[in-house]
Amino acid sequence: MQAPPSSLAVRVASAVCAVGIWIVPPVWAMALGLLLCAHTWPGRLAALCFLSAPPGLLLAGLRLRLRALARVPAWLAPALVAGGLLCYGGAWALSPDGAATPGAKLRSVWLDGAGFRRGALANVVPELDQFTLGSYLVRYVDPHVDGPQARRIREAFEAVYLELREDPGFLTLGSQMPRAYLDRLGGHLYVYDPGGEAPRPV
Repeated sequence: MQAPPSSLAVRVASAVCAVGIWIVPPVWAMALGLLLCAHTWPGRLAALCFLSAPPGLLLAGLRLRLRALARVPAWLAPALVAGGLLCYGGAWALSPDGAATPGAKLRSVWLDGAGFRRGALANVVPELDQFTLGSYLVRYVDPHVDGPQARRIREAFEAVYLELREDPGFLTLGSQMPRAYLDRLGGHLYVYDPGGEAPRPV
């Protein structure tokens, strides 16, 4: 006979359920949107992570709180969480490490010592996928952008980013969007050296 959960486990489960019941649906919806519109494998894997891990955590909490869910296999919630973490690990493994390739014309310079945050979600999910997802959502949050305008924005961003992704010198530098989302101005810059012996403006 299975022992009843401890009072601490029940309190933790209650907290997880109280938070998760509000957070999981929008996170799941955003992740599904990302999965459907992503151009890259890191973007798809990150989407699968958030489609799997948050519902797994919520299910684990609900199993402790609701007797009706006691028949749900005990392994399902841990499997969802583990699968989500594996997907994020795969996305991280495919993400750029921020280091310039040998002989590259473009490199990053850090002025504040913060360094490159490879594991940040905004780097793991390529900017191409971030802006593609955003172009589908912008019409719902910005009253000045309608469907055709959103499509033109998407096409413009995709044309630029798809071209940039063909150059390994740009691709390996990764994204500085984590700093942008944190509103951390300054501290980082890109240096572009076009090559050649004579100095010229860049």
